[in-house]
Amino acid sequence: MKQSEVEAAIGKGQLVGNRYYYFDSEMAIDYNDNNTVEFIEFLGGIDGSLQPHIYGVSAFGLPADDLVELLR
Repeated sequence: MKQSEVEAAIGKGQLVGNRYYYFDSEMAIDYNDNNTVEFIEFLGGIDGSLQPHIYGVSAFGLPADDLVELLR
């Protein structure tokens, strides 16, 4: 997804170094040289206010090996 599309969906992030921070710094997104998403990090972890779900499953609620298997 292009950075402009991300910003249209969730608003502008705060640039610090080479990363953009969103939602009171609970999520960081790195963009590549083509301004497309390269990496997303949820910084609050299991105690944060953002709780990502993948295929309807809490990403922080599974053991790491189970999450990797889900993604395969």
